[in-house]
Amino acid sequence: MLFPNPATNMINVRIDAVTLQNNTIIRISNSAGDVVYTESFMRTAFRALKQVDVSKLPNGVYFLTVTADINTNTTLTFIKQ
Repeated sequence: MLFPNPATNMINVRIDAVTLQNNTIIRISNSAGDVVYTESFMRTAFRALKQVDVSKLPNGVYFLTVTADINTNTTLTFIKQ
């Protein structure tokens, strides 16, 4: 889950995972497929809420991919205004 959508400054990403603790990667790509943001962190719970600053991204459509467990990717779409 990702909110608010559309976003202006910050987005909140709710991560629901199968494992209790694992390295988690958040990647944001633009509509051309270029990766414009990457963050990696150690998640220490099944559910986590992560804030991502998108204020410097140009307006447009973006794809946020969360890798929370091995071979488990979730891709969400959001609009930056």
